[in-house]
Amino acid sequence: MAAPPEVSVPDEPQLITDVAPPFHDEQAHRRRVYGWLMIVHVVGFALSYPCYLWHPWAGVVAIGATGPLPWVAVLFANGGPPRPARRVVPTVHGSTVITPSAIEPPRR
Repeated sequence: MAAPPEVSVPDEPQLITDVAPPFHDEQAHRRRVYGWLMIVHVVGFALSYPCYLWHPWAGVVAIGATGPLPWVAVLFANGGPPRPARRVVPTVHGSTVITPSAIEPPRR
């Protein structure tokens, strides 16, 4: 029976500063950002009518500025932190491994 392939160990250990913050902290931050954006939206939308009575163009600008805020708030709330780019290279000591991306699909 053949010996199992050796598992490679990373050269550098993962630092504690490289670890992502806990999920509940990220979610709490996204909720705060969403809440603030929605407060700005509601206040701006409510102030758009008095602005319209003062100068019609000011009311239109207020509606135009606060209109897309719910969409932006949802993007921020669902976005989360950027994911780090991961590059996984399969290796087995002493042999070459062919990855699926290296295989050309058959031509018809």
